[in-house]
Amino acid sequence: MLLRLASSLSLATLATAKLLYGGVSESVMEFGEKSIPGTYNKDYTEPNVATIPYWRDLGLNIFRLPFLWERAQPVAGGDFNETYVALIDDWVSKSTSEANGHIKVLLDPHNYARYYGKLIGVDEPVSTFTDFWTKLANRYKDNEHVIFGLMNEPWGLDPAIWFQDAQAGINAIRATGAKNLITVPGISWTGAHSWIESGNGAAAVAAKIQDPADNWVFEMHQYFDSDFSGTSPICTHGTEVFDDVTAWLKENNYKAILGEMAASTDPSCNAQRLWCAGVVENVIRYLAANEEWEGFLWWAAGPWWGSSWSSLEPSKGQSVPNAYLVAPFFPGNDAVAAQPTPTGSITIPAASPTPTRPVPTVQPTNDLPIFVGGSKLGAGWEDWSWNTVDDFTSTSPSPVTGANNLALTISEYGGFSVKGGNFTFHYSIVFYVAADKPSFAIRLTSVDENYDSDDIDITKACPGTITSTAFTRCEIKLEDLGYHAWDRFTISSHSAGNQTLIISDAVIYAQAGDEPSSTATITATATSTPTQSPLPTFTSNRVIYDGSLASGWQDWSWGTVDDLASTEGPAPVKGSYVIKANCTNYGGVSLYGPAFGGYKSLVFYVAAASSNWGVRLENYDDSITGDVIELPTVCGTITADAFTQCVVPLGNTYNWNRISFMSHTIPEQDIYISDIYLSANGDVEATPSPVPHTTTTTKATTTTAAPTCDATTTSTVTYTPPDVTVTVSAGTITVTVPGSTTTTTTKPTTTANPTCDSYTTVVIPQTVTVTAQPLTLTVTVSGQTTAPRTTTTTTTTSKASTTCAAKYAQCGGQGWTGPTCCVAGSTCKASGAYYSQCHVVGVCGRLGFMIVEQSNRQFEVFELMILVLLPLLEFG
Repeated sequence: MLLRLASSLSLATLATAKLLYGGVSESVMEFGEKSIPGTYNKDYTEPNVATIPYWRDLGLNIFRLPFLWERAQPVAGGDFNETYVALIDDWVSKSTSEANGHIKVLLDPHNYARYYGKLIGVDEPVSTFTDFWTKLANRYKDNEHVIFGLMNEPWGLDPAIWFQDAQAGINAIRATGAKNLITVPGISWTGAHSWIESGNGAAAVAAKIQDPADNWVFEMHQYFDSDFSGTSPICTHGTEVFDDVTAWLKENNYKAILGEMAASTDPSCNAQRLWCAGVVENVIRYLAANEEWEGFLWWAAGPWWGSSWSSLEPSKGQSVPNAYLVAPFFPGNDAVAAQPTPTGSITIPAASPTPTRPVPTVQPTNDLPIFVGGSKLGAGWEDWSWNTVDDFTSTSPSPVTGANNLALTISEYGGFSVKGGNFTFHYSIVFYVAADKPSFAIRLTSVDENYDSDDIDITKACPGTITSTAFTRCEIKLEDLGYHAWDRFTISSHSAGNQTLIISDAVIYAQAGDEPSSTATITATATSTPTQSPLPTFTSNRVIYDGSLASGWQDWSWGTVDDLASTEGPAPVKGSYVIKANCTNYGGVSLYGPAFGGYKSLVFYVAAASSNWGVRLENYDDSITGDVIELPTVCGTITADAFTQCVVPLGNTYNWNRISFMSHTIPEQDIYISDIYLSANGDVEATPSPVPHTTTTTKATTTTAAPTCDATTTSTVTYTPPDVTVTVSAGTITVTVPGSTTTTTTKPTTTANPTCDSYTTVVIPQTVTVTAQPLTLTVTVSGQTTAPRTTTTTTTTSKASTTCAAKYAQCGGQGWTGPTCCVAGSTCKASGAYYSQCHVVGVCGRLGFMIVEQSNRQFEVFELMILVLLPLLEFG
């Protein structure tokens, strides 16, 4: 289908060759990257397969499909998560079908050269990467329309290391017999503008990438805002950013595809630039005019993109303005090769209709409190927030009603989001906000229909000035948004930095006039639990665990290897034992027992190397689940060396009967728990001094009825602390240290009636208590006696350069230890909390990123510590 061009798009008169590929990234499966594995339709969703015919008719011939590696393969070297990968299967099969014109699908593990945050080839073995690609290639190798994108935007590692990783990935794919096209990115977010300066160019040439099938191209990304990040709709760069890398491609006989690009309809311009519409057109014509470039993919589309400035997702059955920017240049329309038609028009096919709901004949009568000055969300609401920390105890500004506000710290474009019952036919949502800056948008979602409203700028919903010192009333009338099956309410940040948003009173009203004339009359009925009988009161504390589980309590742990009588870890707070648990795959220590509603607080002690844990209360019998409480919020700083006291206020909430200590990671991690009890009045007992691990061993009573002279009474007791064996036999204490020789200490021999003058009975005490005492011994190793070794730790630290960073080099960011100044002619500019670059002064300056590799030499450090337990023997 040949589309003619609108007069608003002024095409250059230059006719150029046709690009092989033109399409869009369907970006939703990689959402919620901080929630692994995440919840479907909460943290992530799937592209809308119903839009594929729309895209086909729009003329594109390729999709890029981002997804998260950890969701596809939760365990390194393990099997795929078939539920998640089935979403990829569905999109691939429908897109590449004959009915849809065999649209190509570029599979994109959207992981930045990381697996669970570990860099491939640096912290994570390359074998993890090759195993993943072996499995993925085997799954799709028989579909010639599938393209394998090795990785999205690697950064933070040396380019030479990355191209070694890439070669390993290519080898793994080809070993399966797959012939599919492979795309290979570079480091520094694979930016075209910084390809040479970042070291990608030299490293790629040196790597001499080999492909037995000779079917691969480089994948580069490019945006046109001031710092090339794609975070602003304003265009300040154009085709000049491609000059250096295009010359490099030509010189080395390489090909490339532009895997991400975007601009907007914003009329930004300066003396050297046209509108962004002109930039898009000029860039695509530039690519087509240079045979080294094989195509482009727009960023982005997907069901959750709303009214984002770069979105191509059709809205309410209509094509969005960006479609008129890009669609003429999709291969199916051939506008690149066509001569411009200044007076023509673009014909954009209609998108698939969005679902609608009939106007109700009977209005609902029940108001739905989301939050009204309490300590929880309203009944029936679930917290679906992301990149957000909730605080239900805020009291500033003064709450509209109730005792508390809901204070939200939102980071990295995060958002406060709640999902509840259907509120399609309700009248309006009224809420009160305070914020340090009004950089937020409001959106409603129909989860069942996979449909979003347009974003509503918070300043339009909240007339007046929004400040951090007082609340501003906001209202959204639902009839203005159409009758969809709304069940989710979201306020999202438009900033990568931290922002504070405070909410007081958020209610969905059923009918006009339901809102009280005075906000003081709003009743604080918000609660996360159903109505229940009054809770009992208690006058004494109840122990759940103090070295053993109390009567009535059961171990209901999952994904966990636990020991409820462990002598490992820090010394117990009470009793002789602690709970030790090794949790994997989001496992947890879970204890189920008698209901404990009415107690004022839950107190326990934990020790762990990571604070990545939470505690959750449930009433299993009533299927009521409380919110997950992050341990640092109730414990403070957690360490592995000693127990930290944690206090969870229970208040007058619910009759809970299950406690779960939950790991937030798939990789295994250990936690130690000591002394769990319920406080009757909320007072917390003073933490006693830790009790050393002790072992009580029973010895038999030996009676000598008619001993002979000089007979020896002999008994044996054995105690085995970790890594040390202590044996007492015939008056000799033997200490055995694994891997070393044996050191012995001799005590006098006890004999029964050595004179035989009279009858004597010798009784050895039945109980011997062995108490741990630290003792450093001289140990003979390999026949030589050595003094105890001291611990030597050698650290090699790379000194920060005394010179300023070169242009395009990194000059700052969280954790950066290098130079923070830039050479003359450039200035250090922050692109975010983690990254700053030396930006060349002037409109046409380019940003790059050069990795300064820091070498760290590891030294083996040995320390010999022996803990010996000396038995205290009393003879009668």
